[in-house]
Amino acid sequence: MTAGEDWLFGTITDEALATLRSRIGKLRSDSPQSDPYTRDAIIRYMASVGDDNPLFWDEDYAAKTRWGGVIAPPRMLLTGSNRTPRAVTEPIGDKITFMGEDVLKGVFAMISGTRIVYERPVRIGDRLRTESTPHQVIERQSKMAGRSVELVNKIDYTNQNDEHVATVYASVIRMERGKARESRKYLDIPAAAYEPQDMTALSEHYRQERGQRRGATPRYWEDTEVGEDMITLAKGPLTITDIVAFFLGQGATYYTNRIKHLELIANPAARLVNVDTNIEDEWTAAHWDEYFARQSGIPRPYDEGPMRYDDMAHLVTDWMGDDAFLREITVTLRAPNLLGDLSWCTGKVTGKRQDDEGRKVVDLGLWIINQRGERTTLGAATVELPSRG
Repeated sequence: MTAGEDWLFGTITDEALATLRSRIGKLRSDSPQSDPYTRDAIIRYMASVGDDNPLFWDEDYAAKTRWGGVIAPPRMLLTGSNRTPRAVTEPIGDKITFMGEDVLKGVFAMISGTRIVYERPVRIGDRLRTESTPHQVIERQSKMAGRSVELVNKIDYTNQNDEHVATVYASVIRMERGKARESRKYLDIPAAAYEPQDMTALSEHYRQERGQRRGATPRYWEDTEVGEDMITLAKGPLTITDIVAFFLGQGATYYTNRIKHLELIANPAARLVNVDTNIEDEWTAAHWDEYFARQSGIPRPYDEGPMRYDDMAHLVTDWMGDDAFLREITVTLRAPNLLGDLSWCTGKVTGKRQDDEGRKVVDLGLWIINQRGERTTLGAATVELPSRG
């Protein structure tokens, strides 16, 4: 096995798991303060997730709501970046990392879920910073790759006024690529294709979708019943443009040429090499390069998992209306969303109660079904609704 093939055959060891468990609860400052939130940054973010809710970008519209101005969509939690041209070329060394790059070299990482608890909205001009803590190490057995490990990172977001904004519990699954290829759990799924009538029906749905948004009409707690169906949003069919747009909208920074090469030397766990061509790239390439996707047991390019976090948040905020507040959302990714897949996002009211703070909330069950009838994503949310008093 050559050095360029190392990433294809990484294994999970007892020693690596012991190291990862030893890091639980060790607090580290994860980011400098973000740049101030701007309307332009919010619009770029919303473009990347296909959301046009005017509460999040139209200043005249938002001024008439209970918020008095534009607020950021709830999933838009940005931070400053330490990824300067100098920093990315410094060896990882003994740095504590969420995904354990230093002890799980060559072990495939797939984002698997999140839980986000919100305290307050983010407004224009706010600046966020984070503190991040390795939170859980859970050993699992997966049908895709056998022995695997789920790593959960706890991330606290605070604004420039030292007000707590949100807590995120972010999960990633680490799996052995060799076993994922051998299982062929996903490798033989045929590429998506649609009949003209399918696309006509989708076009009609998209034309009517905006009219489902609750918007300025309050959804009162007293009028909401357990068992009530939510609206349905379509996402897709997934294209390379969608995937790239998402990364750009998140404000991601990717280096090229010399800096990328030196970065991959400094952080070899992020380095992928096409062994047929000896061309190197970084881990994100698996989302749009079929060769790299297939080496991890996935038949073609696939979504970045948090794209579906935004799909779920979009569903909830369109359903709940401007006067409500999303208190908590949990999303679990059960299968990859492959190039060409069409996702239908919907849900149901599963509970209605007053929480420990006396707020009137409803609980929601959420899910995404693709064109093959597979539930690729499950979720739950808690929404504080306005009351008639």
